Amino acid sequence: MSFSQILIVVDLDSEVEVITSLARKLATKTPASFSVLGVIPEFPVPTFKKSRATKAAQHLANQLADAVKEKVDMVVDQLPDSTSTSLVSGRLVEEVDKAVIINHADLVLKTAAPSTGARAPMFGGVDKRLIRNCPVPVWVVRPDIGSDFDRIAVAIDRPDGYADYDDRRDLALAQLGHSAKLATSLGIETVDVIYAWDAVGFDTIRSARSGMTPQEAKEYMQDCEQDSTAWITDFLQTATKLLKGNVPKFVSQLVFGRPRKVLVNKVHELESDILILGTIARSGVLGLLIGNTAEDVLDRVECSILAIKPGGEIASSED
Repeated sequence: MSFSQILIVVDLDSEVEVITSLARKLATKTPASFSVLGVIPEFPVPTFKKSRATKAAQHLANQLADAVKEKVDMVVDQLPDSTSTSLVSGRLVEEVDKAVIINHADLVLKTAAPSTGARAPMFGGVDKRLIRNCPVPVWVVRPDIGSDFDRIAVAIDRPDGYADYDDRRDLALAQLGHSAKLATSLGIETVDVIYAWDAVGFDTIRSARSGMTPQEAKEYMQDCEQDSTAWITDFLQTATKLLKGNVPKFVSQLVFGRPRKVLVNKVHELESDILILGTIARSGVLGLLIGNTAEDVLDRVECSILAIKPGGEIASSED
């Protein structure tokens, strides 16, 4: 079980040392094919007349193109001879979307753009737009933590058992499927599966007006935790059977609280190198928004991110 076509995105902000090291590692551990897309920033050069300013602008545009090409060449040197390359000028998100279709990519890999300011989000606007819009999983690597990946975490949500259809189940299965692919590519044997459980009416039962004694409230919380434990155990067993092939060991990591508050702390506690995050649109238009919880996590998490959407491939065949 592995990715089949990996698209590596390189631009002026790419930390080439990190991306080349990771490309070399993936090339030795996965049978995937690779393509490298170099995105040159748009730089308008006036063409209405030849002048010193026009020549200076053209010179700068050429320098930008040469800088991106140099980085692309460094990445390609670490990859198989069959690797395809392309250099384009334009907006990164739009060019990546085109390249995904052209290359039939099932994974996009890039380094995170550098953030500025003490309180700047961990992932910038371009990375978030790419995650929102890209039709396949996007792996954004934090360059400040290097290319050594030993621990994968997956944050899943529990489907609504009363709904006729709930895309959270398909999303969770897809997340686990992609975690298995990533684990295979990196030689990782276990994957932490984080589920933030909650108790309906938790705030109410702590109030004297609830009519519950402290012991009854305690037992209620214990029942909720046991139910959550039983669900995650059953779900991981089901997922392991559905995924088949070379599946890592899924280790459940339950944490009490609302996801946007507790997920980041749990990822930090586990010392995860990668967090696989599902993105669900809340506006009804898939891909335009990534959900408030995912947005909050992206702003605060301190590891690399692999983001996927509902409707993605559920890996269920042996490779």
